Amino acid sequence: MAAGAHGHRLHADLKPQPQDLLVPKTRYSAFIQGSSDLHAQLQARGIDTVLVAGTATPVCCECTARDAMMLDYRTVMVSDACSATTQAEHDATLAAFLLNFGDVQTVDEVIAAFGPAPQGM
Repeated sequence: MAAGAHGHRLHADLKPQPQDLLVPKTRYSAFIQGSSDLHAQLQARGIDTVLVAGTATPVCCECTARDAMMLDYRTVMVSDACSATTQAEHDATLAAFLLNFGDVQTVDEVIAAFGPAPQGM
């Protein structure tokens, strides 16, 4: 997780836009104290919902999602935008999250629920 390391960089297919908020983190959870300023950034913008996507479902995604819920965010794990070493690990993590912490939706379900991003975003 060291800055500049290969595993720390965004995937080449991800193209951040000028209005995108890029928040480096130093721990598995982006919300744990000292890991990042994500909570302050979201609060300053009045954001109350967190959509969690990334690698690895049972590690960074789950830690961030659980901590988001504990900070009173409406939290959604985006099932087909997360990954794990095995399908069984992925599925077990999503099932536990859905049972105890928040919602699990696909990308298509998220788009249907929240609508597409406004043009120019």
